[in-house]
Amino acid sequence: MASWEAKRAGDTSYNVVYIEIGTYNGKALYQYYDATYPRFLYWSTGNYWALGPADPNISEIDEYYSAGANLPGNPWTELGGMSPGPIVVPAGKDSKKLTMTNVAADCGAVVACSGADAATITHAIESSLDATPGILELTVVLAEGQTNVRGVHYQSKLGEPGEIAWPSGQWTIELNVTNSDADIIWTGVYICRVNSSCVSQATVGSLTGQSISLGTTGFKVMSVDGAGQTAATNDYIYVVLTFTNEGAGSQDFGFTPNGYLYLPPGWPEIVYASYNSDMICKNYGITWGADVLLQTQLDISYNADTYLTKENNDIIYEADVYLTKENNDTSYDADVILQTEIDVIYYTDVLLQKEINITYYADIYLTKKNNNITYEADTILQIEQSTSYSIDLFITDFNLRPSAPIGVGIEAPDAPSGGVIKAPDIPIGGVIKGPEPPSGGHLTGARNDG
Repeated sequence: MASWEAKRAGDTSYNVVYIEIGTYNGKALYQYYDATYPRFLYWSTGNYWALGPADPNISEIDEYYSAGANLPGNPWTELGGMSPGPIVVPAGKDSKKLTMTNVAADCGAVVACSGADAATITHAIESSLDATPGILELTVVLAEGQTNVRGVHYQSKLGEPGEIAWPSGQWTIELNVTNSDADIIWTGVYICRVNSSCVSQATVGSLTGQSISLGTTGFKVMSVDGAGQTAATNDYIYVVLTFTNEGAGSQDFGFTPNGYLYLPPGWPEIVYASYNSDMICKNYGITWGADVLLQTQLDISYNADTYLTKENNDIIYEADVYLTKENNDTSYDADVILQTEIDVIYYTDVLLQKEINITYYADIYLTKKNNNITYEADTILQIEQSTSYSIDLFITDFNLRPSAPIGVGIEAPDAPSGGVIKAPDIPIGGVIKGPEPPSGGHLTGARNDG
């Protein structure tokens, strides 16, 4: 459903957004809901669009009206309401406007589709989507006798609107006069389409023969019905405002470029995204060419270059990433590749905390979920069972062998040819005991001389 916004009405209670709620008198009925002061936008039984404080199904009280057959229907005029009448512009997803700035226009002050001569001093400024409004007053000078001359030019920013199909409908142009001159009148406006070389390609729409006095300060408005366009994606919107000097001698007025150029409804819906470089979207595959902040219902922040391959959880992060999900608080402190839901490779130090309280202090490679784990560097694993090794231990066997004195070998006796050497039998329960050495003496084995 469509929605509309009223702006700059003398009665500010009408400067609200009106949402479609049904029909009345054969056309859409719109309402701004307020329990105390509701406002309605409707097709009056007088066959004009009206703004009023009451549900027209109950009582028509027309405060402002438009002679246009279709919305937005600018200009609007007060009936019972306070002057001035509002302007009405698309709201919600249909809203698209260029903000006027103090930035110089790329093409400068060109004739475009207007066919008009230039004033003595003119200005050409950039108007852009989501720009910061201008704050510096600019002065336009008209020599005596100059009629319908170009004094103000608005040009869209490079790459805007960036569409090949421009919809038909009403364009609304604002001029904020901050230094008045009663001898100058605003006589007309031209909406042009120019190419990247600043050459006019078509007249989108024009309104001439007007007589809006610049004798008071404040916002002045003109609305122009424009034809649909088949454009190049790098074509510009270029708007020319014409003026006439009705006084003697040179005359001038000042304006501050902080108004808007409201485009007709029907442009492709604006996708709100934040990125610092080119973005390509196609068939749900997205390539981000620079640092990206992407916020979705999963609350995921990508702090560096990122490549999203699919929507099925196959994600490759090409640089440092901090990933936070609602049900899985995990911090990745360095480069990470997540291949699937099962196989995970961590390429550098990671702190991973789960219910089993495992702390990995160095490079780790996790192959599967089935507890087959290979640690590629020093690791401390802390689980419910703890094992402590306090000292290295080496057990050779269970037989004891005598040791020779230091520097002395023990030599077994030779057996006779064909014989054996037999150890003496040990009596049951007894032992074989060698002789005791004499006091202060020692034992010497028998010498065999032959």
